[in-house]
Amino acid sequence: NPSKVSTVDKTLETYLGREDILFQKLNTKYNPSSSTQHKIPSGMLPATGKGPITYMDISINDTTQRVKFQLFMDKTPLTAENFRALCTGERISKLSNHKLHYKNSAFHRILPGFVMQGG
Repeated sequence: NPSKVSTVDKTLETYLGREDILFQKLNTKYNPSSSTQHKIPSGMLPATGKGPITYMDISINDTTQRVKFQLFMDKTPLTAENFRALCTGERISKLSNHKLHYKNSAFHRILPGFVMQGG
């Protein structure tokens, strides 16, 4: 939601370096039944172990690193499938007949071990 970007930015700044606390609060808010089960490790979201793993090879200043993502097909099936298809580049635009993918996309913010934003 574009109208909430400044709120999200402020929250990210507030919890910079303390992402484990933010993840715990989000987990408690959006998954209340699991709030007493376990503490989320720093920089990690809870994984169900049911979704596929996909990846992006990201280059910064001639150094390439692979970032892996576990997709939550059981929680957000359409979003996870769309993300997976954009990672593989297997979809074709119906309007332009071009491949849809993340290749050569730029990130405008990277907070190591926490979040990457691009577009």
